[in-house]
Amino acid sequence: MLLALALVSVWPVATRAEALAHPERHYAVETTGTSTRVKAGEAGTFVLRVQAHGDAYISPRTPLSLVLGGEGVTFEQSRLGLADVSAGGPVEGSDSVTPRFDVPFRVSGQGPARIEAKLTFFLCTPSSCTRQVRDISVPIRAD
Repeated sequence: MLLALALVSVWPVATRAEALAHPERHYAVETTGTSTRVKAGEAGTFVLRVQAHGDAYISPRTPLSLVLGGEGVTFEQSRLGLADVSAGGPVEGSDSVTPRFDVPFRVSGQGPARIEAKLTFFLCTPSSCTRQVRDISVPIRAD
């Protein structure tokens, strides 16, 4: 009987741990809409969107940062946060955000270039939040 009680009391904890064991299954990071062909010296746009799935969400009360760099590209602003999202930011009365960044960039010359980004955010469930760090790389062709 005592063993049965011990198993019952541990089971909910194991279920929560299992849900967070593979947090990447609970969200998607997309760069669809990014300018991947740009004329040398002209501007393009880097697009990054984060979407949580199921009961997971991104809280507007947790830190979120996007650090940009790369080869052959320059950004006017290379460090962004939740205040810099172009869509999906905090809405009064909502406990979640679906951040989208639209960041202008320029390519310096012809040939291959690359955008490198580091996205840091917290993925939350009803029981906890876990820090996520994603490295994103997008090839750009400068004509």
